[in-house]
Amino acid sequence: MATSLELGKFFPVSTGITIPMYYGFGEQFIKPEYDAIDTDIKYKTIQSDLENSEQRSKRRKLAQDYTRRRSLNFTNVKKNKVGKNAGKSKPWDVENFNFTYGFTEVFKRNLNLEYDIQRDYLAAVGYNFNTQPKGVTPFSKMKTKSKYAKPIKDFNFNLLPSTFSFRWDVNRHYGETQLRDIASDAYIEPTYFKTFL
Repeated sequence: MATSLELGKFFPVSTGITIPMYYGFGEQFIKPEYDAIDTDIKYKTIQSDLENSEQRSKRRKLAQDYTRRRSLNFTNVKKNKVGKNAGKSKPWDVENFNFTYGFTEVFKRNLNLEYDIQRDYLAAVGYNFNTQPKGVTPFSKMKTKSKYAKPIKDFNFNLLPSTFSFRWDVNRHYGETQLRDIASDAYIEPTYFKTFL
């Protein structure tokens, strides 16, 4: 399941606010034909031989390969210029900034994994300012009618850059994994992995 919404539509048009949102959710179940532990016996046979629903549920969790994905993103959230000031832009205008936030989680469970959780977070701030510098054409008044001199006459450059932009990203990753001991049913300590960039 996935959906995209423009949450800026909930604000008056005069505000110029845009908030693009994306949400995704998905689950995948892989059911084996044969039991994961007793590989020569069909999974349905093992399930029917178990006495109660609690045992069947536990065995199902062992046998199934389950993956769940969730994500939520707000990309390029910003305020646009509207009305009579739409054409005028200053370096300090809030309209030059844009913001992004993203979250993704993947959860897995199977015969060898009690659980595996991987979470990613992203936050970003962008800045973009466009100028209209006056171009300098130093050879435009050169007096010659030669067609070979045209590239030289047309040569121009700007004294200032036409665009100032930067982007600042922060990424955080969190991972937690707990393996499953099938042979002895002993508890295995989870392992953790964290990064922050």
